[in-house]
Amino acid sequence: MDPTLILYGIYVSAFLSTLLLVHGLWQLHSARRERAAALRRRLQDRAAPKGAHTGTGNLRREQPDLRRETDVRASLLRRLARALDQAGLSYSVYTALGGVTGLIIALTIATAVLAILSGLLAVQSWLLPVLALTVGLAGGLGFPAAYLRHRRARRLKRFSSQMPDALDVMVRSLRAGHPVATAMSMVGTDLPEPIAGEFAKAVDEMTYGLDLRQALSHLAARVDAQDLGFVVASVRLQHETGGNLAEVLQRLADLIRARARLTRKVHAFAAEARLSARILAVMPLIFIGLILWANPDIYSGAARDPLFFQVLLAVGGLQVVGILVMRRMAGIRV
Repeated sequence: MDPTLILYGIYVSAFLSTLLLVHGLWQLHSARRERAAALRRRLQDRAAPKGAHTGTGNLRREQPDLRRETDVRASLLRRLARALDQAGLSYSVYTALGGVTGLIIALTIATAVLAILSGLLAVQSWLLPVLALTVGLAGGLGFPAAYLRHRRARRLKRFSSQMPDALDVMVRSLRAGHPVATAMSMVGTDLPEPIAGEFAKAVDEMTYGLDLRQALSHLAARVDAQDLGFVVASVRLQHETGGNLAEVLQRLADLIRARARLTRKVHAFAAEARLSARILAVMPLIFIGLILWANPDIYSGAARDPLFFQVLLAVGGLQVVGILVMRRMAGIRV
């Protein structure tokens, strides 16, 4: 076997091993950090140094400084604050915006420096600021938005998977003769995060003076999960009209479990379509990489053409559009 191929294989194996090690350490650190952040948020929410009204304001996570902004800007800031809260991140709105701005500047400068050092834009120098700013904005806005969306979706998915167990705990508590607030507090103490923290926060709101309906409304607004909306509507309806709440919650738990089984079946049936979409998305990049590996100078002549980089940007844009379209086609929702 060619010694060069063996050396490349060693390099690739070392890179993949290091990548997997870093990923595992990061996942371990993230899990510990998330648990610590959840505990810190709950302790901060419980602290009320200036009386019950201050504690209630902390529990509601109100941000008075946003009210002085314009309507559009305040709406965007409130949506960002809500997304950060739903993702389980303890960063403030302005800290997140500062981090995004710093990332955009860093990526823009890094792209410009790499383009200058590589000499790729010697023919079309006016493309340098356009390319640098495009990469900076795309990466600085795209990466944080994707990370925030991933964290939010993962947290909401975990919350929804814990809902049947939470309803079972509430059903057992209600059948034992406990009130609804006690049943919710048992969920906050017996189950893991994130559902424990959200229910404990609702119980703390009731402790600081809110009634059951207001606390449940805040809970539904914070989490924004469909299954939780059914539970909140059932509890509020029972609170206003009466009835056997334990029986209703038990049926809701069975319904949620049935929906989860149906969702897993649909995702299993659509797994082939998702795999095909991913393969089609990465095939052009793999082919280009193989061609450049076999013949590194194949595009050297075309790179000197003034239209090369325009065509390259257009092809990259079409590739991104194709990936988004295939993801939309393969993403089946139940």
